[in-house]
Amino acid sequence: MPPSYCLPWVEAARFSIQLKANEEYVVQKGKKSIKAWILQDGKKIPDKKIWLKVPEKSRFLSTDPEEIAEHKMGISKTPAFSSPWQRKQAHSVTLKLGICWYTPPGYGMFFSSAVHKNEQFRVVEGFVRTDQWNKDVPIIIRPLVEEVHIPKYSVVASAFVVPIEDIELASVADDPKKISAVIKQTSLKRLSMDIYKQWFKGQ
Repeated sequence: MPPSYCLPWVEAARFSIQLKANEEYVVQKGKKSIKAWILQDGKKIPDKKIWLKVPEKSRFLSTDPEEIAEHKMGISKTPAFSSPWQRKQAHSVTLKLGICWYTPPGYGMFFSSAVHKNEQFRVVEGFVRTDQWNKDVPIIIRPLVEEVHIPKYSVVASAFVVPIEDIELASVADDPKKISAVIKQTSLKRLSMDIYKQWFKGQ
């Protein structure tokens, strides 16, 4: 939990979805290589497939005899590498958490490092049109230390629902009202360090 006195931290946790690890992961990074595996009952498992049961009457493209026999589809593999470049550069490793995202039309998901966490690694930020693309989104882990241990069910990343619209930036340097607002808020901050918290308390 974030410090209760820091409202921006509290609000960041409030308005984000915290994504948890579906397995216990270990990521090792050397100067020229990066490795990752699942740790289960003390054993190293290179990767796991995430399966989705296919409805009886649905047709699908099968790439595995097991899929046909059990009428299921392997939708993800974790941990894995999203590209040869990722592995060659020892840049990062991809985790799949087994979550298929759906958002209303006109909204997508922005993925980032978890709020107030991830001291050993960072999540490579990305945005996905989850109003149209519903597959398991890759969570890209970039280690900051030689060995990263991610316990099962620990928070790995944050997701924010964001409207899909272009942002138009406009200068307000010549707008007296907006300049006055900045001056007023700066003055209030000088009078009371926790003015932001007071301002939005109870909302």
